[in-house]
Amino acid sequence: MSRHPATLLWVRSIPIAVVLALMTACSGPTREVGKDAPAPKEPVASPTSAPSKPPAPVAVASASPSDNAPTPPETPVTPPPAPVTAAAGTKASPPEPPSDPVKWMQETEARRVEYENSLVQLAADRDASKDLVARAQRDLLAFRNPYLARPVLTPDEAAEIQGMNGVDRVKWAEARLADAIASLESAQKAYDDAKANPPVN
Repeated sequence: MSRHPATLLWVRSIPIAVVLALMTACSGPTREVGKDAPAPKEPVASPTSAPSKPPAPVAVASASPSDNAPTPPETPVTPPPAPVTAAAGTKASPPEPPSDPVKWMQETEARRVEYENSLVQLAADRDASKDLVARAQRDLLAFRNPYLARPVLTPDEAAEIQGMNGVDRVKWAEARLADAIASLESAQKAYDDAKANPPVN
């Protein structure tokens, strides 16, 4: 009987010890957190409260148009050059035939006939220049060699050499031959250029 009250006392003290241990465990981190990092004392702003000050003027200043430095999207872009090649290509292309095929054929035939006539005329001028060169060469030889027959001159040419001695007549014949050769070269070039550039149909 003497052990029974002590046993009851010990059994009753177990829950008290457990409660004290739990309280110590729960209150311990709170105290440490309070010592290490004190809770902020700033009041939490309510969602209904409006800001007492306007937004910072820095954002307004950055977007103000008075800033002289343009932003990268506002940098002026040089426009591309005009398409000159396309215009040159259209000029180099042959002319398109007109809507009337009969008229187009008539114009084509007229250009062909005109081209052939011009070739005939240029060939005649070239042949005449050749004849003039050959004649000027014969006359020069006749003036240099007194044993050859006298050259047949036109009235104007005879009037030019009237009163000249033999040396002056040779110089005159040489100058006439040089002019005839230059005329032949010019006529040959004109004929070659015309022959190399026929009309475009």
